Amino acid sequence: MGMEVNSGAPRGAAPRHEAALFALGLAIPFLILSLVNVYHAEDVRVFVDWATCWRTDARHVYSVCPSANYPFVGVAASGGAIAALQHALSLGDVEEIARYYRLILAGFDAANFALLVLIGRALRLRHAVALALAIEVLPSTWAGGAVWGQIDTISQFFLLVSLHGLMRAYQLAGAPQPRRAAHGFFLLGLSALALCALTKQLAIFSIVATAPLILAALWRLAGSRRGLWLGFGCMALAGGLFLFLDRQAEVPGYFGSSFLYVWLGGGSHHGRIIAGNGFNLWVLLGRDMASSSDAPFWTPTLFGRAFGVTPRIAGFALYGLAILALAAPLLRFLRGAFSKAAGEGDARFLAGCLLAVAMMNLGFNVFLTGTHERYLYHFYSFALLALAGLAPRAVRAPLIGLFLASGTLYGLFVLSVIRDLPGVLAAWIRPEPLAGLHALLLLTLSALILRLGAARGPSGPPY
Repeated sequence: MGMEVNSGAPRGAAPRHEAALFALGLAIPFLILSLVNVYHAEDVRVFVDWATCWRTDARHVYSVCPSANYPFVGVAASGGAIAALQHALSLGDVEEIARYYRLILAGFDAANFALLVLIGRALRLRHAVALALAIEVLPSTWAGGAVWGQIDTISQFFLLVSLHGLMRAYQLAGAPQPRRAAHGFFLLGLSALALCALTKQLAIFSIVATAPLILAALWRLAGSRRGLWLGFGCMALAGGLFLFLDRQAEVPGYFGSSFLYVWLGGGSHHGRIIAGNGFNLWVLLGRDMASSSDAPFWTPTLFGRAFGVTPRIAGFALYGLAILALAAPLLRFLRGAFSKAAGEGDARFLAGCLLAVAMMNLGFNVFLTGTHERYLYHFYSFALLALAGLAPRAVRAPLIGLFLASGTLYGLFVLSVIRDLPGVLAAWIRPEPLAGLHALLLLTLSALILRLGAARGPSGPPY
């Protein structure tokens, strides 16, 4: 993947090679689906139940179906889509429904591959197609998406569309002659972000991390008063889209908001347990993962009074401290890259924004309680893209290799929930070793951020 194109190759050989890889990338999700003929039956069965409620009364789906705990777009993309499939193809058997529904999800996986290529090219990566293909075939990418039968792949689609739109808006607005298309991409990025927020709760960590990119794009769009007002208009339109879709189903209370309902009322309060089939630092305590995360693991005494420190509270504190500690060097790096001329400075700024998305997702999986097996779905793609653009040249290939290996182990862990692994793998691919491994990855990326914040020059051409 890191090899240069042979200068003696026939003219046009490289484009043909990339075109072949791209076609392969579009086909791979469907190939994987045919080879890995297993899915999470319980999740698909829950979606089928939601589909029944959707057909009964889509407007009141949250009242008819108390188990519906995704925001409106997520319920529509799962229960609503399955209801449409059942109506169009007269499907009744769960096995049959799963087969067709997972084909739709595989289509999103293929679209995500294409978006990864576009983002890689926005980062000026020399091997954007090959890297996107490597990400696509990682078990961490496919095990929790179409194979599982979950809509994380749809969340990822909206997130990737959003990031690409915001990246293009940032680049076009910063061109010597800013193009009108910049505002169109800005609106696309913000609208996709609104859809992402209304798909699954898990997306909130990625959405928060897009703030530097949104603000930087808006700053560039504000080169003129008209550009600034158009930028604000794009934000208002995207906000209107969010409010419109958020209230398409009647919600009991919570100002009629499906988003607030699943976060404050109807959502799954997983944080009250140590972990749910997932891993974090707290599984290393050796407790039952389903046990309460509010039981103290340390009881220090201060001024004669004992205070119980619980995994849940300690997790929030550590996550918050990690964000505060890394925000300053990362923002310092982003400000430096932002101030440079368009080109390499743009690419490094955008890669830094992807690094922020990766770190937000990895950090909450390491520190917070209640993590499930698929909660790292939005991590590896962005970590690998960021490393390809920012890691020092001397260690770039080893670091990418480390993250590809870790993504493989993590993906196999996700797969182990729905399919038994061979004995040797089953013995090692467990929550405790994976918790330690991902804590190491967190330290690795933290060291990279500290280095970027202190560095004054580039670390070599992008991968």
